[in-house]
Order: sequence, then C-alpha cells, then structure tokens
Amino acid sequence: MSPRCGDRDGDAPTVNGGRASFAALDAAVVVMGKLPRPGRVKTRLTPAVSSEAAASLYRAFFADVVRAVDSAGEEMSFRRVFACAEMDDAAALAEARAMVPAGWMVEPQEGRDLGARMEMARIRARARSVVIVGSDVPTLSSAGILRALRALEARAREPEEKPLAVLGPSLDGGFYLIAADRPMTPLFGGVSWSTSTVLAATLENARREGFDPLLLEPARDVDDWEDVEALFGTLHPESASAAALRALGFGASRLAP
Repeated sequence: MSPRCGDRDGDAPTVNGGRASFAALDAAVVVMGKLPRPGRVKTRLTPAVSSEAAASLYRAFFADVVRAVDSAGEEMSFRRVFACAEMDDAAALAEARAMVPAGWMVEPQEGRDLGARMEMARIRARARSVVIVGSDVPTLSSAGILRALRALEARAREPEEKPLAVLGPSLDGGFYLIAADRPMTPLFGGVSWSTSTVLAATLENARREGFDPLLLEPARDVDDWEDVEALFGTLHPESASAAALRALGFGASRLAP
C-alpha cells in the first residue's frame, strides 16, 4: 500500500505568497520523477561517471525543473505536484517531500506503463488543466509551462473548438511536456515508450482522437552522457545542473554566459 501523501505542509498549497484551497485551482503542473538513489536513476550516464555522481546529477536536473515550475507559479496560480516513482514506504515519502518546496503535493506513481502513470498523475492532480513534465530536462523554461497553461485556458473559452493537446518535443523523438484539460489515455494508445517514435505516435493519436496538437519549442532531456555534453553550452552558470557538473570537475568555460 502506498504511504499517505498530499501537501507536505497541510491540505492546501502555497500560491503566490498566500494560501489557496485545492478546489479553487483549475490548473496543475506535475513533475514525473524518482528518488535520486545511486544505481536507480540515470544509469546510462555510467561509466562516464559513477552511479553516485549520476544520482547527484539527476538531483540537480530535478531541482532545475522544480525551479522552472516555481518560476511559472510566480505569474500564474496552479497546483504543483511531484509524482514520485518507487515511493513505497514512509521513509521514501519523507525523502520525496524533502526534494520539493513547501506547498507542493507529493503523490506516488502508479500504472503499468508510462502512459498509465501519467494519466493517474493527471487524475490525482485534481485540476481541469494539467501540464505534465519530465524531471530530466534541466533547461525546461517557465515560459513553456505558462504557454501550455494559457493555451489550455484560452481553448476552454471556445467550447466549439477541438480540445487541445500541448506537447513539448524532446530531441530524441519523445516529449518532455504534455498538457491537456481532459483524459490523456486516448493519446497513448499503441505508443512504444522509450523509443524514437513516441512523439510521432502521440501526435497521430491526438489527431485521430479529435485533439488539436500544439507543439512547444524542442528541448533536450538527459538520457546518456552525450546529452550531458550537448547541454554544456546551454546551462545557466547559476543552475543546479551547472553547479553539479562543476562539482564533478567539468569546467564552467563551456556553460552558457
């Protein structure tokens, strides 16, 4: 049985410096992630770095994603949720809660595959419009999150139009962000997860099921060491990911100014 979850500081999140009832919020942003345990996260970064270093890098990637979500939350009110995999006891719940600021909800991931887990996360976010993002996209922008939420908000005011499905393409053929204001299950039929066909299959499903797809700017998620090297020139020097790379001995000269 999953441990009891919810907001880490009570039953309502902190929104724009105040308190807001869950029921009052029509939007949510969910970060799909894991606990940063060596040998369990970013295993494809080894042997370029140790499993401990890979876990440290993942923690930094996650922190930068959370920072982008919170930055977006300074301009628009929405519920913030960390959907955590392999969170099966009280100690894991405490560890997950420590990874996010006060006011975030923490929920376990459940489902037979990634599509099912994302749909369950959408349901548990308890909001009409839900944006789901990955936790290994250290260059995720708050602007992209806001664009997705505002596009869904605008489309909701036009009930005669097709429902919107917002996707942020990743450079490996998948997506780093997906957003909708209704069940996402129809978008995931027949998708072969962790392949280069994920985005194309999802777009095909969206059009067939009557969604109007909206694509955001592409971004790179981190799967292997080649992805880390490609990110060197795009990371802000003050990001958690840049700091983690410096701690591993990688020079700041290749980071973005």
